[in-house]
Amino acid sequence: MQKETAKGLKDSGPQFGRIALMKGFITEEHLRKALAEQMNSRIPGGGGRRLIGEILFEKGWIKDRQIRIVLDEQRRSAASPEAGRKRALHTRNKGETAGSKGEILAGMTKRQVREILSSSQPRIWYTPGEQEVWFYRIPRKQNIYFTDDKVESVKYLH
Repeated sequence: MQKETAKGLKDSGPQFGRIALMKGFITEEHLRKALAEQMNSRIPGGGGRRLIGEILFEKGWIKDRQIRIVLDEQRRSAASPEAGRKRALHTRNKGETAGSKGEILAGMTKRQVREILSSSQPRIWYTPGEQEVWFYRIPRKQNIYFTDDKVESVKYLH
């Protein structure tokens, strides 16, 4: 079941651009430009339109690893579209107050993390795949995983 969103886009489940935007991998401007290019381009040979992820990658606005993360999220959400919508809404609402509550969310920059958790210094380490991880004890024990300058995920430790 599709419904119109406030901006006139069809909401048919987890779309690549929306997930990439929610995770902070791209900006609204990047998505707007990629959508405009998609609308004006066709795959040679009479095929459909080009993929948003492909356009974003060609422009250098998204990295290969980020594309894989978005595609994984799409697959998870596609298995349960309603759960995906609820998760996206929860994350968006949570993001509005995250900084004031000291919460770290996917898509935040390293600078934002430093501002929120300025009272302590992280212990920085790297995974075997060379992903940068910051460990904080305050406000509670957590590992913050980064892809480039953006938070990919946060794991709270017990």
